[in-house]
Amino acid sequence: MGLDSIGVQALGEIVYVQLLERGLGVTAGQPLGSLEAEKMVRPVLAPVSGTVVEVNDELQSTPRLLNTDPYGRGWLVRIASWTWERESEGFLRATAEVEAWVRRELSEHEDRR
Repeated sequence: MGLDSIGVQALGEIVYVQLLERGLGVTAGQPLGSLEAEKMVRPVLAPVSGTVVEVNDELQSTPRLLNTDPYGRGWLVRIASWTWERESEGFLRATAEVEAWVRRELSEHEDRR
């Protein structure tokens, strides 16, 4: 899992990444780490429940990979899902759905300020 370009834009320049260790279990919707950017600190939420099977250790020394190569070397973790079929049903897939979700998230963030 990682960030898409919309998430990267929303955060701004990422300066620090903290992630759970390999081998630990995660629950969908719960934090598996955090990202610190110039604009804010945000938790990284697990998209599915499972076991963290790989962590991108390169992000410890080069967190800006999330900004410069989010679809390549800037990935965060790999999770072996326990319940992929059930949990992946709720994923946003269509462009309009994703854009509406981003607008809601950014609006809620602004309201909390």
